[in-house]
Amino acid sequence: MHTKDPFLASLEVKPFFNALSYRDFLTPISLSVFIMALIKTFEFVGLDDYWDLSYTMILIAFLFMPINHIVYRLEHKRQNNYMGRVIHDITFILLLIVIMQIHYFILTSGFMLMDSSFSFVILIFIILMGYELLIALLKRLLNLFSWQIL
Repeated sequence: MHTKDPFLASLEVKPFFNALSYRDFLTPISLSVFIMALIKTFEFVGLDDYWDLSYTMILIAFLFMPINHIVYRLEHKRQNNYMGRVIHDITFILLLIVIMQIHYFILTSGFMLMDSSFSFVILIFIILMGYELLIALLKRLLNLFSWQIL
């Protein structure tokens, strides 16, 4: 019997797409709406006078990314592989940007212009790949010590 290397198995996208359903989009949409509501609450309270909320939104988005994976595991009764997590993170970030654009469009009847948007997308992609690689390495290290997390 041919056994596959766990690292190579984590790079396959087929298991993710085989289990793809509306639930995989519902969680990122609801988290994106929650983040937008949280940021608008910060603006309403007046916290935008003290610090830049755009950096706070990015920080909150990265803090909420693990919730995506926790909900995925609860819904599918298995954890997502590396490529599935990256695709899930990209979906979350893109849906957050779309919801921001819809919100801005409703308020101003125009779209937000992002300076050098292509380099921004590439930067987000590289950060997401590094973030998920760091999480995968941390999980592997903890598994070596027989400490199971998620």
